[in-house]
Amino acid sequence: LSLMIALDEVEWQEEESEKEDDIDARHRLSSVDHRLSTDPTVPVLIAAPSNVEYQDTEDGSTVDEEQSIKSPTSSLPPKQVDYFIVNQMENNPLFASNPRKEDRLRIEVFTYQGMIRVKSIFQMNRRFTFRISDMQLIMLEKEYLRWHFPYRSDLVLQFLDEETKLQFCKLIQAYLKTLDPSTKLKRTLPLVPFLRGEIKMHSQHFPAVCLTSLGEFAWRGLVLVTNYRVLMVPFEIAPIVEIPLFSILTVTRETSFGYRTPFLMLTSKDVRTLRLDVTPDERLLTLQHIIVKLSECTQKYQSAFVAENTRDSVLTLQVPHFSFSYTMTSVTPETNGWKFAAIENEYARQGLVPEANPLLQLVDNTDGSICGSYPSKIIFPASMSMDDVLAAVNFRAKNRVPVITWQHPRNHSVLTRSSQPLLGRLLTSHSCAIDEGLIAFYKELSTKSSSSLYIFDARKVKAAKGNRIMGKGGVETAGQYNGAIINHLNIANMYKMQTSYQALLKLCLAPEQDKSWWSALEGTRWFEHLQLIIDGSVKIARVLEFEGASVLVHCSDGWDRTCQLVSLAQIMLDPYFRTIQGFAALVEKDWLAFGHKFMERLGGNRSKDPTRSKMSPIFLQFLDAVYQLTEQFPTAFEYNERCLVHIANSLTSGLYGTFLYDNILQRATANAASKTVSVWTSLLVSPHLFTNTEYVARPDPLWPWPGHQALKLWSGYFFQHHEVHAHNHIDEEEQGKV
Repeated sequence: LSLMIALDEVEWQEEESEKEDDIDARHRLSSVDHRLSTDPTVPVLIAAPSNVEYQDTEDGSTVDEEQSIKSPTSSLPPKQVDYFIVNQMENNPLFASNPRKEDRLRIEVFTYQGMIRVKSIFQMNRRFTFRISDMQLIMLEKEYLRWHFPYRSDLVLQFLDEETKLQFCKLIQAYLKTLDPSTKLKRTLPLVPFLRGEIKMHSQHFPAVCLTSLGEFAWRGLVLVTNYRVLMVPFEIAPIVEIPLFSILTVTRETSFGYRTPFLMLTSKDVRTLRLDVTPDERLLTLQHIIVKLSECTQKYQSAFVAENTRDSVLTLQVPHFSFSYTMTSVTPETNGWKFAAIENEYARQGLVPEANPLLQLVDNTDGSICGSYPSKIIFPASMSMDDVLAAVNFRAKNRVPVITWQHPRNHSVLTRSSQPLLGRLLTSHSCAIDEGLIAFYKELSTKSSSSLYIFDARKVKAAKGNRIMGKGGVETAGQYNGAIINHLNIANMYKMQTSYQALLKLCLAPEQDKSWWSALEGTRWFEHLQLIIDGSVKIARVLEFEGASVLVHCSDGWDRTCQLVSLAQIMLDPYFRTIQGFAALVEKDWLAFGHKFMERLGGNRSKDPTRSKMSPIFLQFLDAVYQLTEQFPTAFEYNERCLVHIANSLTSGLYGTFLYDNILQRATANAASKTVSVWTSLLVSPHLFTNTEYVARPDPLWPWPGHQALKLWSGYFFQHHEVHAHNHIDEEEQGKV
């Protein structure tokens, strides 16, 4: 909405024409305030006498009778507004070389944007823009205008004193009162649908301007901080921007883009950056303090003992996390996503229980006595005693002994996983007969007459040898493990992945005019890492399918690259894991139950040394790889891209309890299953939103092409917060359903 006032008969006043004006008032209005600006080319607003009258304002403020602007006696707008701009206009670069002595100007009031523009009718390049720092409730007189920054080709000004500001504001108010009642502006903000358990955490109002990545004006709105997120609610028609507190990485005051005053910049763990211009500076500092404290509260953890008789400590929440306040309605036992956490159900489906295979036994690990980062039930050979089990776990890093995670339904070859063996230093080699016998047992489970067992080490040869030299591990040898075939998949460690991910995020937030964007994308090496992960998974799946040989997969600790490889291989081979429920069971089994350190990889534990951060997008990279498979086989998956994006967003939203901890022992200590909502619950409650309409079940394996030519940038995730993508990728009807 634009309200326009024609400024007629405006003249550029000369220095000698002071006799008809109040000299003191003229000097007060036209003198440059050197405390605010020392630039002689900055123009100054001057007010000339006017016949327009104005009554006292709502707050009772008045101005001197000779300079006051009173309310009009009729319903028509004021016929003349004698505001004009003087003071060295010839030197101002925004004006033409031969400025006119007489001109016709107009004022445009962009109420929702908080902008007031003065434009020349004769010379289009002659214009000035005034920014109102607080348009909430249209109470212009309660805030001052200031010279802030060049907005595109417009110059943003400030008033020199309160009296100038008051006169200008009363002018606008006088015009607004002459409007037809049907055109009055709305004074209410858009409704913000708070979640169950979500509350506002402050009473003070924080009006702000949302800035683009180039520092340009985007829209005006109000900042709300709840116990779950930071919201930027726009005054005009614009999307509501939010960043969950759990997702916030940094909250800083920046002074880039040529700003005279700082603005607030929020960076998140995903592809979101929010720039807020908040004035005055005291209000900005208050908002920064609130956001910093609340975001830290959601991510601080402390040690707590599992029981009095044990010295094993786990991380528990220091303060209540919002996921412990959030609830969902209409959740039944059938739609409760925590049911997928029962790993025994998945073992039974595969026939990996003693009732289906007497050669196996399920050993209880509920208290973490065997391995604190392993499932509550672990599959071992029925012939192994508890002493043998304990001897075997001591030979592997972090006690992560080789165990079965999946069995081929036809040839009964098994996919096993572990951490690296503790072989000692080069000159003092160690071995473990029980560990060697365990590997031999897995090899014999296959019904095919294969004399080999494949060991896939996700690391590079150099990395494995480095660990061996330092005495931290190493890799098995064919001499110790009879018939073993060793393969190195050359996948980089988590630090390299984090570096690549940060480069990709920076690129996705870069200006669109960057002509070297595609070459920079290649330089992030994200596709290179993705290609190695998919290619390694294909190799593992081919051994299980075509050779019928059992496979052992490990990296260093067996909870990062190992999770990626075994999960992707199972998706390729087992059609159940291409369904929504199967995918949930797979993530619960091979990521959550087998101890992927979600909290550590997502940067949630801020109480630790920040210089030794172990953040890394391991699980997000796995989801990206699954997305690549869905693109190559668009009808083979029951879940769609929205489902993958939902899961990816839940990593940093802090809304669900699924990804809050590093292992199931920590989740059990915090009673996450009974106090929080599972990420899978929303999939079960609204399956139509996450179901692929073109899905056709196929029992045969999938063999994706891992070449760079087949890989695509996951724009549905990395550009989901982009202005264009946010409006086009998800239609309004489905967004309303969500």
